[in-house]
Amino acid sequence: MNIWNKKFNKNNKSAYEISKELNIPEDKIKQVIRGEREVPTNEVDRVNGAFSSNTIGITSFERAMMEQFFMDNDIQDLKRKFRYKTLKELSDAMGIGVATMYYFRGNKIKAISNKLLKKAYDFFQNDWNKNAKSKSKAKKERSKIWYYQMPIEKLSPEVIEWYNNVDLKELLFEDNLTVPELMVKLGFSENYASIYYKYAKGTINGCTSNWLLIQQLYNYYHGLELMNTKARRPEELYGNVNTPTFEYDNEEIECLDVEPKNEVVEESEKEPSEEENKSIIDGLTIASSNISTTVDTPTLDTTRFVSIEEYNKVCEELERYKFLIDMLKRKEW
Repeated sequence: MNIWNKKFNKNNKSAYEISKELNIPEDKIKQVIRGEREVPTNEVDRVNGAFSSNTIGITSFERAMMEQFFMDNDIQDLKRKFRYKTLKELSDAMGIGVATMYYFRGNKIKAISNKLLKKAYDFFQNDWNKNAKSKSKAKKERSKIWYYQMPIEKLSPEVIEWYNNVDLKELLFEDNLTVPELMVKLGFSENYASIYYKYAKGTINGCTSNWLLIQQLYNYYHGLELMNTKARRPEELYGNVNTPTFEYDNEEIECLDVEPKNEVVEESEKEPSEEENKSIIDGLTIASSNISTTVDTPTLDTTRFVSIEEYNKVCEELERYKFLIDMLKRKEW
């Protein structure tokens, strides 16, 4: 037993009170008491004074104030606020037994001695006592990616036959893509490449019950619309915004959308009967008798503008004259 231990046992002062008075960490004061640390020569008088003086008690008002603090702040909340994971970690930092920590809640606080109460209270008044943040990077939890579930029963016989006879590795080689690149292109993550390899080698063997990838590969290599791999319902599989669309220019649209009408021309090519010939000839005779030998060419009145309606009417009349003249020539009048 050293001199400092004798002085400590002689008075009614705690190691915490001595450390606070000297502004020296409590663990170093305890080392001095146990004889594990020597007091520096220039600090002997100051340390001796702290060990020799009597404890300074707390007033009833101070006691009530400290008790109210722990009634208003649960010890578990204080633990989280000061970044300690467990009460054991907190008790080690405070230098108070872990069993005593449960007395710092509710009316149990009245059973705590003045020394421990003040020590705990002072600890939570100093933000320097907050636990330092860990320097090690927190492990990032891998977020699970959910894809639409498509059992093999949902695949058509054509898709299954294609998968059983196709060489996926050869198709990939011709596409000049890596497997991760292809997976991203098809709407999967790069990590889904491991599933692709299983399918490509034919060693799926129940490692997944989702055959969505095979249907997507079939669509991709057959120029069909790609599916929304993250769809939640069947109606969300197609028509998604990520599917590329194809655009046509005006000429191509006309070629695609307009079908030529097959007009019936057989009737006009038949030889007319005698009655029809007589009717046509009578009609042409009457029409030709109304045609003057000299056709007056309409002249444009420069004193006024000609309207579109008038112009179109003149053109229609000329077309009728031309038609009648052509018919007359064909019958060799």
